[in-house]
Amino acid sequence: MSGQDLRWDVIVDQKGIPQVVIELLAPLAELDDDWDGYGALAPRAGALKAAADVLVEWGRSIPSPQVMASVGGGVLLEWESRDVDLVVDVGAEGGVSVYVRACDAESEGPLDEHRQEAEQALALLALTS
Repeated sequence: MSGQDLRWDVIVDQKGIPQVVIELLAPLAELDDDWDGYGALAPRAGALKAAADVLVEWGRSIPSPQVMASVGGGVLLEWESRDVDLVVDVGAEGGVSVYVRACDAESEGPLDEHRQEAEQALALLALTS
């Protein structure tokens, strides 16, 4: 079993992970180190697990995000509309920070400190999608 398989097992083995979340993250689990040709790290198990946890916590009522690997082994989840931007940056070890722009206001920092703003942005995005 490769390191690749171990990362994927972290997500698939979690009980209660909806298939839609697995499908969103599956392409990232298939990446190898140097996926960008410049030495980027493949998403690490901690990042994949934390990204899955965020998506499960926020539930099915949210629009699907754009899902991308970050060069440091993390995962980026991004939602955007004309009036709202929400970026969730999950670090390689699973730390989660957010950037929120909604209603002409911006905030950024750890998710635990900006959860309310992130959830308000998601509610606005759900209304406009």
